[in-house]
Amino acid sequence: IEFGQGTDKVSAGLINILNAGIPATDALTVLRASLISATTGFTDTEIAADALTSVMNAYNMSASDASHISDVLQVTVNNGKISFAELSSEIGKLAPTAKSAGVSFEELAAMIATLTKVEDPSRAITALNFALKSAAAQNRPLLDMIKQLQGADLTGILKSGFTKGAATAVSI
Repeated sequence: IEFGQGTDKVSAGLINILNAGIPATDALTVLRASLISATTGFTDTEIAADALTSVMNAYNMSASDASHISDVLQVTVNNGKISFAELSSEIGKLAPTAKSAGVSFEELAAMIATLTKVEDPSRAITALNFALKSAAAQNRPLLDMIKQLQGADLTGILKSGFTKGAATAVSI
């Protein structure tokens, strides 16, 4: 076995890929990227496949992007303080919101890596999700909102509407 995973783990990953709506003609390409992710991320193929397909579906990416997605997820794990399994369980929640907030997959991965360096992954993901939902609720790119807040004091932040949007986002 090339990747050190038994057929039960490999087949579970393949089922996950097919259940995510990846066409059967592309499934083996995504499976190979998932196997590499599982090996480098010290996890199993099913978990890796879940992360890859979540990103693919949220950002409308194709099987030809699977290797790139795998690489970016691994860099996120290497540069942050988050396991591949933790990242996999959260990326599916964050990616669709990030996409609607104008955040690219690579920017999202960088945010996750940066935030998990200084905060517990669960809290970091919750805070990031809150910010992404706020931006999406205001139909403004998150990075534009952050730039607007640079150097602002509490009064400036309150006047910006960021907290109002955040309150709307929480109710989404």
